[in-house]
Amino acid sequence: MARHAEPAVPEIRVIPPRLEVAADCLAGVMAAALVLPGIGIAGAPIHAGGVSSFLAAVVTVAVALAARRLAARALVTYAVAELAVFCGCFLLNDASYPGSGFVVAGLIGAGLGPLLPERRAPRIRWIPAALIGLLVLVFVRAQSGVGEAALLTAGLAFLAVATSLASRRYVLRAPGRTWALAGGTVVYAGFSVFWVGSTAPSVQWFGSLQFHGPRNVNEVAITFDDGPNPPYTLQIADILEEYDARGTFFEVAKAVAQRSDVTKQLIERGHVVGNHSYSHGAFNYLDPNYPELKQAEDEFRSAAGVCPALFRPPHGTHTWFMSRIVDDAGMTLVNWDVSAKDWVEHDSQRLVKHILERVRPGSVILLHDGIDGNIGANRSVVVEALPAILEGLKAKGLKPVTLNKLLGVPAYLPSCP
Repeated sequence: MARHAEPAVPEIRVIPPRLEVAADCLAGVMAAALVLPGIGIAGAPIHAGGVSSFLAAVVTVAVALAARRLAARALVTYAVAELAVFCGCFLLNDASYPGSGFVVAGLIGAGLGPLLPERRAPRIRWIPAALIGLLVLVFVRAQSGVGEAALLTAGLAFLAVATSLASRRYVLRAPGRTWALAGGTVVYAGFSVFWVGSTAPSVQWFGSLQFHGPRNVNEVAITFDDGPNPPYTLQIADILEEYDARGTFFEVAKAVAQRSDVTKQLIERGHVVGNHSYSHGAFNYLDPNYPELKQAEDEFRSAAGVCPALFRPPHGTHTWFMSRIVDDAGMTLVNWDVSAKDWVEHDSQRLVKHILERVRPGSVILLHDGIDGNIGANRSVVVEALPAILEGLKAKGLKPVTLNKLLGVPAYLPSCP
């Protein structure tokens, strides 16, 4: 008599109730974490307003919903999601412009999307968890800062992934769209690292870069970008000299070619002139050869008889190639650690407040006596604010010195590269 095979009994997954509740609650917290880029972009070091914060939150939510739709609950999904969240949280604290904040918002959204609550998840679990998570993140951001809120989010994302895996909420085989999402997320993460690393003035991932001096001396350097720009450049020099101070002026060579007389006066009066490129182009820093450095040096030598040893890249953007070229020329690449966005600020009192709130021993302060090397730009807000800034520095016991003195490096080269 033939024996008939017994039908296979499907595997029954027994999931501890507490583990399932924890997974749902942590997914709710991930929904609350969608606000992280918004509350992060509103504060230091970006100093953006409410509109930028709202737009960052919109970007995060939109990308997260798209990622959630494309992602299957597979092992590769969770691995890449955790990578994206961790990388985005790490980058958020260094994002220095609203544009960088939006780039990071997209990365965090791509990571959070697959971790959001499942459609079948009971609302009684994840919605209260989301509200509590939101309050905690906002509180941590307000009391401690962006970095602490980001660190908390990264840790909670790790727990969300761990509980999802422990509760077997995954499949081993992922559909093609999920692999495409994972690959795209990894590529975008690499782009985000480059973008933030090249645009953040204090990030040193791409070679030698200085952005402040010794913290144990009561000296600071006040620097001015984008000149020469009469009459404001010399008005600023007059105010500095009234307080027995000297400034460092990073000048755009195309403007030096037009008003070399201003540059010569600054040098004769004891101020220091630095190289700020030839044309101040926004994307010229992407050229691996960066010919603008030598082009500007040649103009300084021809127009003013000096070869600056200090270089500040336009907008603070820099790459490894640029750093190598600056090093090979024997120059020092310098950015800043204190800025109040004076190029878009029209309230001199608010400008003073923002500078004095952030300055500390060794700081390099960024101001502008011009805009993009265009002669005729109105810089009266800096002229109005400068006396109060100098008074405030004096009250804090901080002495303004030239940047080369603060850093202990030469102001000029013996010959141009």
